[in-house]
Formats: sequence, C-alpha cells, structure tokens
Amino acid sequence: MKILDRCGRFLSGIVYQNIAVLIAVGFLRILFSPAGWIPNPELYDIVNPMMTYLVPILFAYTGGRMLGDTRGGVIAAFVTIMAVIGSDREYPLILPALLIGPFVGWFIKKVDTWMEDRIPVGFELLFHNAVSGAIGVIFGLFSYLCLVPMMTIFIHAALHGTEVLIRSGMLPILAFVIEPAKVLFFNNVMNHGILEPLGMNQLKSAHTSIFFILEANPGPGFGMLLATYLWSRDKKRGELKTAITIQLLGGIHEVYFPYVLMKPMLIFPLIMGGLTGNLIFYLLDTGLVATPSPGSLLVIMAMTPKSGYAGVLCGIAAAAAVSFSISYIMLRLLKKGDVKDEPGRERTRPDEGGGETDERSGNGIDKERTIAKIVFACDGGMASSAMGAAKLKKALKAKKIEHIQVIYTGIDRIPKDADLVVVHQQLKKRMKQSLAEANYLFVPSLIDSELYQHILKLIESSRPVPRAKEPETGAKLQQADRLPLRKEQFLLDLRVKDKWEAIEIAGRRMIDLGMAKDEEYIQEMKNRESMHSTWIGSGIAVPHGLDPDSDSIVQPGWVMIRFAEETMFGEDERVRLMFAICGKGNEQLDLISKLAFLVERPEIRKALLTMRTQEQFVLLFNALRSE
Repeated sequence: MKILDRCGRFLSGIVYQNIAVLIAVGFLRILFSPAGWIPNPELYDIVNPMMTYLVPILFAYTGGRMLGDTRGGVIAAFVTIMAVIGSDREYPLILPALLIGPFVGWFIKKVDTWMEDRIPVGFELLFHNAVSGAIGVIFGLFSYLCLVPMMTIFIHAALHGTEVLIRSGMLPILAFVIEPAKVLFFNNVMNHGILEPLGMNQLKSAHTSIFFILEANPGPGFGMLLATYLWSRDKKRGELKTAITIQLLGGIHEVYFPYVLMKPMLIFPLIMGGLTGNLIFYLLDTGLVATPSPGSLLVIMAMTPKSGYAGVLCGIAAAAAVSFSISYIMLRLLKKGDVKDEPGRERTRPDEGGGETDERSGNGIDKERTIAKIVFACDGGMASSAMGAAKLKKALKAKKIEHIQVIYTGIDRIPKDADLVVVHQQLKKRMKQSLAEANYLFVPSLIDSELYQHILKLIESSRPVPRAKEPETGAKLQQADRLPLRKEQFLLDLRVKDKWEAIEIAGRRMIDLGMAKDEEYIQEMKNRESMHSTWIGSGIAVPHGLDPDSDSIVQPGWVMIRFAEETMFGEDERVRLMFAICGKGNEQLDLISKLAFLVERPEIRKALLTMRTQEQFVLLFNALRSE
C-alpha cells in the first residue's frame, strides 16, 4: 500500500507541474470546439498536435528531470518522441509518458553514480553526455519497436471495454475503481493517463465526453467533508471549513484524502456518491469538452458547453447529496467520545516535532537554529505546499515579520539552504532522503491553524541572526588579518544571467579596489572555472585565478556577491553566495581555506543570506576576525 501511495503521489507531482498547459489546451477546446463559445475548426485543429506531441513530451521531461536532473528529462523527452512517432498517433501516449519519464531519469541517475569514480579527470562532460545519448537511443528504439505496440493493444482493449460499458449502461460502475484510486493519489494518473485519451476518442463522434467529468467530479469529496464538518467537534470545524472551500473551489482534492485514510470506511460513501454522479451524467447524456485540471467547480463550469450546465450541476449535486448522507450516517455510528479518532486530529502536539523523532538528535526541531528560510513541500510543489506557504505568508504579514523567506516546492527539490521544512507526515521518508540535515515538521494536515501558530512560536524562539560588534581598533584587525574590509567588497542581491557574468562583475570590482591590475585576472578566473567548477557546496562558490603567481594580482583580497536568485555553477550546483578571491602563492589557498571554514558555520551562512546592508557585512566579518 505504501509503495502504491508513493507512486501515486510522484506521478501526481508530474501532472501538477504541467497543469498550466492542460488548462491552456482546455481553453482552446471550450472556445473553438464545435460545442464551444466561438467555434473555429482551424484553431481547434491546434489541439490534436498539442495532445499528441506536446503534453506527453512535457510529462516525460518532468518525470525524467525529477529523478535524473536536466539530462534525465531531456533523454526522457527524446525517448517519448520516438514512441509517439512509432505510434499511429490516434491516441495521446500520456500514460506511457508518465512511465517513461521517471524510469529514464532513474536509470541515468544510477549510471551517473556508477561512472562517478571511473571517468578520467577532464572527460566528465564528454562521458556523461555520450552515455546519456546512447541510453536515449537504446530506450528510444525499445519504445518504438516494443512499447508502442504493447500500449496500442492496451488502449484498444480499454476502448473496447468502455464501449461495452456504455452500450450496457454499466459505465457508472467505474466509480468503484476511480474513487479508491483517487484516495491513493492516483487521481491524476487516472484522469490524464486513462480517462483523457478515452474522452478524446469519444470527441471524434460527439461534441462532449463523459470521461472528462468522471474523476474530476468534486461532489463525492464535498459531501464527505460536509458530513465530517457537521459531525466533528467545534475545535476542528475551522480546519474542515477551509478544506471544503479548497476542495470545491480550489480543485485540490488531496485535502480530503487524509480523512479517508484515517477512516477507510469513508471510501464507501465516496464510491456511492461517484456512482450516483456518473449515473446522472450518463442518463442526461452530458459531459465536458476537455479535462478540468484542477478539478475545481469553477474550472468544470468553464469546460462545460453552453447547453450542458444543468446536467453537470445536477450530477455534482446528486453525488454530493448521496456522499453526505451516507458519510453522516456512518460517522454517527462511530464512537464519538474518543478525541483521538476525530478525523484530521493530530495525535501529537506540533511542538513535539510533528509526531516524529529525528534519529540524529532525538528531536525534530533544533530550537537554537536560526530560521530564515521556510519551505513547504509536497509531491508536485504546486498544490498543498503552495496553499501552506500562502497561509504562512499571511500569518507573518499580520505579525509584521519581514525577514523570513517562505517558498513552496516539490519534495524532491527542497533547497539545501532550507532552515525549516514543513511536509505531510506521509512523506517523511522521502523528505529525509531529500534533505536529511534540515529542521522539519511532519504534520497530518497543512490546513490546521494551530500549525501556523506553532511555526510563529518557533521563529520567535529561534536564534536571532548574529549581530557583529564594532571592533575596538583597526590595528588589531590588520594584524590578525591582512585584508582591510570595505563595503564596496560586498555586492548584494545581484541578478545575473549566468556564472560568467557574475565572475566578470566580481573581477571588475577587484580591479576597482586595487586587488587586481587588469582584466587578465578576470580571464584567469574564467579559465579556472571552465576547467573545474569552484562550487564548494552549501550554495557557495569561490572563483579564483588559474595562476597564483600571476602578475595581474596586486594584493590579496576578495569580493562577495549575494545573488538575488540561485545561479547555476554546474549541474545541480546552485549558488547564492560567491567569493571571488585573488592572492599570490599560498595567500590564495589561505584565503580560500579561511572563508570555507567560516561559511561552514550554519549561523554565518544564514546571516550572509539575510543581512540587508553592506555596513552590516563589514561589521560581521570584522567581528569574526577578532574572535
């Protein structure tokens, strides 16, 4: 069950990152299809190639990149286009793309790991790309010759089965498959991988398709949440009210999945509600012109043709009514006195680390650690994490706390400089694999208001950003360290197009400050960078000249750049802080080692990322040299 749950979440994450394209294609359909608002056959013809080529390639690229970084995504896209060309292009290969992408990305990552200590120095770029290209050809040929024929058989079997269901009037029973699959986070796989191709096939002979509404119907989930709201204790009603709004209007159905996983018996009213809705849609011969993604009531209405509003709304309302009635009766039959079993109830208080224990320190939260960057993480990085980050930003704004950065992302793309990661407790193992050293909060729900109050307390009790003390005398500092510090050495929140521009800017500042004589030293730093990345980890890079005895070096010194956004110094080498260094002989190595030693301290790195003025940086480094 855990494996299925994790696979479903991962595949849902792929879909989440491409929802914008799916909505764009849906708009084209609702506007220009024969049943649309502005029927236009020429513009409507754009939809088919997008679904045939663009969407599968995007899905494959996203899945490959999530497991195998950029090269994994590129090769997955290459393999997918070979599969598409090898098919009859009658049906979009969305489901194969969802499988091809992650597998190719995973395989390339494994090959890279195996090759890590076997490649001669200087040949890394050649070997990695040559091997990846060969992998692409091998898997591409396999997809072209073997995978596509097998998928064609599967698709035709599925089409034949659905035709039998439609003719026999048994189509509504698909609810017995769809509703349990949704709760296991296979909702997007079911919707876009299976039902959407079936719906596109139905559009060849009709203006709308019932398959587009079967999974997206928010009625069953809405009815179950409403019943739970009426049954629950007053303390949890605020959380459930938020969940109802998010599920019905926001289209994030995942908010009700934890309630069902805590009380599996609630899957029965969901199935009955889905069955009722499907039956209404079938009897009224109604459907949508495109797949609504996300499954918001607003998006569903947007994808409904002008003549279909009554049938769609009737089916959603009937599904909600049946799901609500059965859910409420079943909840009433449960023991209502046990607070622990209340749906969505946390079994441990947030200040106990979200119910989880850190195997490294025995506590999930290091309360002495500075909190400057908070990350909400979910599978795709677009749904519940975005909602959680928005709620915390509002809470911070109300408290007038402005120095905390709050972002949302996918569970496999958590930035390394995160101070606190907030994630659903079902993703515990994946979070620890992604970023084991971070503080974390594992929670049963991201819509519980108590969670955000607890985070505010953590921020208030965390160690403040270190404040530097004014040094007593400049002579003492000069003796301890030969580098006279000037505020011009610190360039804050720069935006650059790449690392080469950053090195160019830092080099010119070194010339202006009298550290380097001419632009020859800039070229030396670029030569060093082209031979080997100067990234040293923890979001830091230390560019320096190729020749430590260069005549271009006037005096030892360094220039720091803090980037406004992460700058890539290599594959997976993300940099926020760059120290460009010059020094003759051992001076250069001494400078690198001193700076590396300083920035290894987490509190120093956090201070460098949060300080606002150049004067603060001068004070900080002066204080550090006097320690």
